[in-house]
Amino acid sequence: MRVLPNPIVILTTTAASTPGVIDWSKPGSGEIPDPSRYRGMTLSSFTSLSMSPQPLVTFNIGFPSRTLSALTENQHCLIHVLKANPKGKLLADAFTKGNVVHTTSLEGENGSESGKKDAEGNMQMSITAFDLAAQAEDMKVGIHTIQRARKADVHLPRIESAAVKAVLECRVLGEGDRQGGGLIRVGDHVLVVARITGIAEVADFKASLLEARQGRLAHGNALCYVDGAYAAAGSSWGTPGWWSGKQGK
Repeated sequence: MRVLPNPIVILTTTAASTPGVIDWSKPGSGEIPDPSRYRGMTLSSFTSLSMSPQPLVTFNIGFPSRTLSALTENQHCLIHVLKANPKGKLLADAFTKGNVVHTTSLEGENGSESGKKDAEGNMQMSITAFDLAAQAEDMKVGIHTIQRARKADVHLPRIESAAVKAVLECRVLGEGDRQGGGLIRVGDHVLVVARITGIAEVADFKASLLEARQGRLAHGNALCYVDGAYAAAGSSWGTPGWWSGKQGK
């Protein structure tokens, strides 16, 4: 399986202020989440499921997972498609570390206000994937707000970086959807099926970059992972259907 290229994307979402307790039916909430509630992870299982009648994507997350818990609570997320370059690799690496990477002991009063003191009185500060990414790459975190009629707004962390190619807005399918529920437990993983509800950002798309023959970007492919290393898609061997046509001759 390691020789099969896998797309690399970053998922971000937001946890509830009270873990396990959330009421998204309550209207009028304009609360912007505290950064400590941001959740994010690198995915290599992201793929398109269908385009019609609705654009659906799928990916899986192992559990237990802070990101999966947050996604289960709010049902919304952003998918960041990364550019196939060193900056994209740095971002992908940072978000493979988890939401709480490690804890650093800080003496005296140099600690963060959000930190906690240990038994010896030293301040403990958690370093998140968002912190690591900001250190490794010139990155900022903005807020993408999804407004919903008669329901609370959803505020999601959006990675703002030159390494991001596009950002997709997604919602996990619910029990009321015609396609059925979008969270399916399989062993120690959860298979997630989500509908693309919008394109939050396309950083470098230009119509002039489209190849008329193949209808795809001529350059600037997205990041993928194959045989233990990050990579970009290589050469194209003709248009779809090229091989089947040759077989008949």
